[in-house]
Amino acid sequence: MSRALPSAVKPLLRRSPLFPGESLSSLIARLALLNGYSSLAILERLFQPDHWVRSENFLHREGLNRLAHLSGVSVEELWAASDAYFAREPFQWNDSRELYPPLAVIVRPTRSAWYCPECLTEAAYHRLTWHPVSSAACLKHTCQLMSGCPKCHQPVSVNDIVQLRCCHCYTDLRTAKSVALCGDEYQLKAQMAMQSWLSGNPASNLNWPQHPPGVLCRLADGLALGMIYLSKRRTYPQIPGISHGSRPNRLQQLSPSQVLHAYALAIQCMVDWPQGFRRFLYWCEPNPKREPGRSAQGLLTYLEKNLWNNDASLFIWDAFRAFSRDSISFLWGRGERGMTYEQLPGCANAEEAAQILGISQNTLSLLVEKRSLAPIRIWHGIAYQDFFQRDELRNLSQYI
Repeated sequence: MSRALPSAVKPLLRRSPLFPGESLSSLIARLALLNGYSSLAILERLFQPDHWVRSENFLHREGLNRLAHLSGVSVEELWAASDAYFAREPFQWNDSRELYPPLAVIVRPTRSAWYCPECLTEAAYHRLTWHPVSSAACLKHTCQLMSGCPKCHQPVSVNDIVQLRCCHCYTDLRTAKSVALCGDEYQLKAQMAMQSWLSGNPASNLNWPQHPPGVLCRLADGLALGMIYLSKRRTYPQIPGISHGSRPNRLQQLSPSQVLHAYALAIQCMVDWPQGFRRFLYWCEPNPKREPGRSAQGLLTYLEKNLWNNDASLFIWDAFRAFSRDSISFLWGRGERGMTYEQLPGCANAEEAAQILGISQNTLSLLVEKRSLAPIRIWHGIAYQDFFQRDELRNLSQYI
């Protein structure tokens, strides 16, 4: 059982409010400096006497209450500055005396933090939006985040960022030259989407899967991890600097430019769901001579175990099973209009076509009979299966 805060422990002599957008790790580092603690561990043990801070997931109730007592910052504000805030429901506790932890967001360790030198020039503290592995850009200054010291290139901690210097060579981190984010429109849009979801804003674009922000973040994390897998297999698409036998196996090991590239591809695989996702599955197994979906299923099983391991992710498996069924039709049938397996991601079967148009399958059959909609028929001997171009369906849906 956790011990209550001793009554003799008084609030810190020097306290500070949270700065706009500041992370909890940054606040703790600043409080340690303000009060002359030689190590962050000394301050951390005051409010976490039985366990260390678990900022990567959530904090215990006792820990937040102690920190609120020491710092004068409310529990709600402390929670909003922690990693538990990302893409979450409003502040609440569960029955196990812990902050309610819905879907966890993958974050970087505090000992290897990223930063924007332009932001540090304005104010010396670590921003919460720099914590997730998906964040590789500062939208305010439209530049890439820096992943280390500009001189010795060693990783820097949140404590180093607060002190504005590298602990290895004492270089001022504000002297780092920022890299403008202007080369790829998709990378900028992907960062805007991810950081909006991390803030808990719902998907505003109807082309995204219509699910809560936390689910979309986990979907994008898994697809970005899948892009590492595809790059190592030397299949399209490729993340620069990643090839067979290269080191990166986790998102935390990517450079800022690689993160930008990986998540831009991931977001493209979420657009016009499930068409973009079907493209990702096709990339997993582009060779139609092999059993369709075998490599994709192995990758998705790994992602299900590590990222997509909740009921909210069942829609991903539904899309995969539909793709596998349609793959068999394309591989073993004969398509009209020169249709090939490579064009499968852009096609929808009759059931999905009816859903896209918001009509019944009987009404869909009437549109085909009236030649208002032209199907692509995949023949299997004397039988056939109808498929429809997704772009044509989306255009038609505007008039129905």
